[in-house]
Amino acid sequence: MKVIQKKKLKNPERFKEEILILKKLDSPYVLKLYEYFEDKDQVWLVTEYCKGGELFDSIVENERFSEPVAARIFK
Repeated sequence: MKVIQKKKLKNPERFKEEILILKKLDSPYVLKLYEYFEDKDQVWLVTEYCKGGELFDSIVENERFSEPVAARIFK
């Protein structure tokens, strides 16, 4: 489950559209969004489990990946 603070969203309407699109998608290459919940301050996204942590954090930490490593990550 991922929790997102609404005050950090730059475009809440666009975010809501993306959530609705993700809920409809069924692809082995896209993270499955099972459900979402929201209140006035937060949105909770219930997704399939993906081990290895956040891709963004790995990109920031490593700055770049070799081709073999990138192929393994995006496999």
